[in-house]
Amino acid sequence: MILKIIGLGIFEYFKDYFNAFDAIIVITALIEMGIGDENNGAGTTALRGFRIMRVLKVLKRFKKLRILSTTLINSFKESLNLVLLIGAFLFLNGLVGKQIFGRS
Repeated sequence: MILKIIGLGIFEYFKDYFNAFDAIIVITALIEMGIGDENNGAGTTALRGFRIMRVLKVLKRFKKLRILSTTLINSFKESLNLVLLIGAFLFLNGLVGKQIFGRS
């Protein structure tokens, strides 16, 4: 981040919203490391989840990767019915097995 600020200049750097977003994430990560618990080193802020949004920068620039990730997300939505059906099948087989082989 520092090299990019030096190369572009501070005003040019903050014209891009993703650069500003990266700067916010890096600054909060540094603050998080500074105020973290000394016992386990874990951060205390809830902004840790925003770091994964940096992946959106990659998805924005690579069209094929964006198509692949969209297809993967849609396949998860469609496979929910199959997962529920398999779960019901296993549950019912467990009940039948307990009735047949279980001791009273």
